[in-house]
Amino acid sequence: MAQIPMGSVFKRCSCRDNNNRELGSNCPKLTQHRHGQWCWRIELPADTKGTRRPRRRSGFESAAKAQEELDHVRDLLAIAEDDDEDTRRKIGDVIATVVAKK
Repeated sequence: MAQIPMGSVFKRCSCRDNNNRELGSNCPKLTQHRHGQWCWRIELPADTKGTRRPRRRSGFESAAKAQEELDHVRDLLAIAEDDDEDTRRKIGDVIATVVAKK
């Protein structure tokens, strides 16, 4: 019986440090209201080869909007019966395609 992954919502930015590496969620300016963007991340069901499929999407104005889309992804994954891994994988394939196309 497979469980639906929870996923997470987080804030990050594209500021860079002295070595030109992105600070991401470690940026000290993220406490400012208008700095950075909200994102979500979820682990989709493995593909037919058993490969992990972490996916994330960013660019949301608020944590609420990111959470709303993450909840929608979780609702889609919940369509499949608990023991129906094939259907859950197919739904994951569709979600992965949509995320890749942005």
